[in-house]
Amino acid sequence: MPKRRPVLLPALLLTLASLSCGPASQGEGVPPPGHRPALMQPEVLQQVDPDFTEATAKFLDTSNVKLRVVFHIAVRRDGTASAVKVVSAEPAELPAARTFAEEVAASIPKWRFRPATVNGAPVDAEFNFLLETQGAGGEGQAPGR
Repeated sequence: MPKRRPVLLPALLLTLASLSCGPASQGEGVPPPGHRPALMQPEVLQQVDPDFTEATAKFLDTSNVKLRVVFHIAVRRDGTASAVKVVSAEPAELPAARTFAEEVAASIPKWRFRPATVNGAPVDAEFNFLLETQGAGGEGQAPGR
């Protein structure tokens, strides 16, 4: 069965929760008082397809349900993900949504990101990432519902 690639929509919910810039050398990289740093958010450069279980692949192929998952991802300054947490998976009453989310979360450490930057310098960052996808078939209900 072919693997399905979820539609990624990070622009809908891409917010930086915190930044860790590390210690700056004396006077180096420290903006003057009142200066707001130029902050660029991380971007997905390379996505690795999840290894969906047979049940999840079947659900995606036979259902027309729209799935929305929010992940909290820590991206290092080298563009690798150091931590991934599922924040929410909707529809919440559908167990397949949580299973889908966990299977995608397992693949995210293999993804590559353009790191967040502050004034052009890469920094470690944590952010929320929205992923939406819709099954390929069905009548808008999960199988057996």
